[in-house]
Amino acid sequence: MIQDKIETYGFMFLESDSPPLVQLVGMGLETRTHAYQFDNRERRQQSYLFQYTLAGRGQLLLEGQSHLVEPGQGFFLKLPSDTAYGLIADGEAWQFLWLMVSGPVADQLYEKIRQDFGHLLTLSASSPAVSSWQHLYQLTRSRQIDRMLFSQELAFSFLCRLMDSLQQPVQPLSPLIQQAKALIAGEYAALLRIGDLADRLGVSQDHLSRRFRQETGTQLIDALTRTRLQHVIVLLREGKSLDEAAARCGFSSGNYLGKVFKRYVGLSPRAFMRDSVYRQADNLMIFPNI
Repeated sequence: MIQDKIETYGFMFLESDSPPLVQLVGMGLETRTHAYQFDNRERRQQSYLFQYTLAGRGQLLLEGQSHLVEPGQGFFLKLPSDTAYGLIADGEAWQFLWLMVSGPVADQLYEKIRQDFGHLLTLSASSPAVSSWQHLYQLTRSRQIDRMLFSQELAFSFLCRLMDSLQQPVQPLSPLIQQAKALIAGEYAALLRIGDLADRLGVSQDHLSRRFRQETGTQLIDALTRTRLQHVIVLLREGKSLDEAAARCGFSSGNYLGKVFKRYVGLSPRAFMRDSVYRQADNLMIFPNI
């Protein structure tokens, strides 16, 4: 059973009396499963909220109309405002990331985005905006954002990446990369190296890696490794040993799998299985190194 998982951060800096041009207000990564509705008329602080769906579906009430917000979709709203969002009626779990900013620069960029793209946005999970959020999230979790100017730089960078992502429409993947992704999804255990995948597709390893990065924003080796790890996690949850999971998912040994697992997930397999939140999460995000 999926459970709510809520990880949020707020930012407050007291080292200057002058208001910053742009400021981080908060960010979070959440999985909501029941009784979740948010009325933005109740907000007190003027700010701007970017929210992006990773899995499941949410619902946005905008200008009196209800809109589904599915994976790859998000919204950018001024707060407070006559808008609301939450779970849809069937109660499907909704996993999303969010970021809140404020300040005169945020005012200007919000208006530009609203005029050009509206409030409902479509973005690839590998877009510069989502990558920027991931980077900011990692810095926040490791308590590295400790200066006002640094926080302003990150907030401005995110808004620029959001604008950049929206100005580059999501393009369909080429047949080559579609085939590569299908092979990774179906034959991840047999593809022992990137060269094996390139051979199956009849292209050079360098060409395939370069095209994959260009079209998806992700390194090919990261995509293959993250797919393997997703299946490893399933096997570990079923009680399989690390050696058995390694053999079934294309890793040379349980010891090597343990090292790769910690590098990508941030925890050893043993620590991961002891963590109740990670162990139960149905949609675990494994990001490539940034």
